[in-house]
Parts: sequence; C-alpha cells; structure tokens
Amino acid sequence: KKITKILKYIPTNGIILDAGAGTGILNKFISKNIKLFSIDISKKMLENNNNLKERKINASLTKIPFKNETFDCIISMTVLQDIEDYNLAILEIKRVLKKEKIFICSFLSISKNSEKINKKLKENFKVIEEIEEEKDKILILKK
Repeated sequence: KKITKILKYIPTNGIILDAGAGTGILNKFISKNIKLFSIDISKKMLENNNNLKERKINASLTKIPFKNETFDCIISMTVLQDIEDYNLAILEIKRVLKKEKIFICSFLSISKNSEKINKKLKENFKVIEEIEEEKDKILILKK
C-alpha cells in the first residue's frame, strides 16, 4: 500500500539505492532500466533478496560504501527508526545522493524518535510531499 503512494517519484532510469532493503520488497516495482543497489545490515535478509548478487551490499546506513553523489534516487522504507545513530544515517544518505535528486523515506510515526527523525530530515532536505499513513510517515524529499 505504501509503495503505490511513492511510485510516481521513483525514476525509470539511473541508479537507485534501496537503503535498508531487507528481502527486496521494492525490487518488483523498479524499472528494468534502473541499476538498483540493495543495502542492508542483515546478511540473512539480503540472502532472501532477489537482486543481483553483485548489487547486494551488507553494510550499515551509517557507513554507506559508495562515493559522494552516486545515486539518482534513494528509497528507505520503515528503517530509520531502527538505526541507533539515525543522524549519521541521514547524513550518509545525503552524501551519496546526487544534487537535486529524490530521497523517499518512511518511518514509524509511533517510534520514540519519530519527531527527531522528522526534524533532522527536514533540516537536511527540501520537502516535496508529506504523506501520513496509518502507522507511517512518508516524506518525499529533495537534496
């Protein structure tokens, strides 16, 4: 349900990072013209992700192993509230996102850090759209 609300913001070509990809729920919604990278701290989750092996990266969002301004779009669905140093994760996402490109982010609105995460995101990105879901807040942001 969440994914249908963000589809119009996902580019149809370029390089995308699924930040906190888990088992790869997003994969089937991404155009074949996209070079999709899936990053997750859990090896077990990535093993069940059907993305190409060479595009699955076992790493933390607080230390993303890519050069500055690599991605045309970054998507992070219901992940930030689970990262202890979400401030660093937000700065890392900003670092690897190209200028003027889109960061699609959702987080649990009931999590203890949701207001702080929301504030930090708005300090670092321009808000294009805010969507309130049942348990999630979805932000469409631009660098």
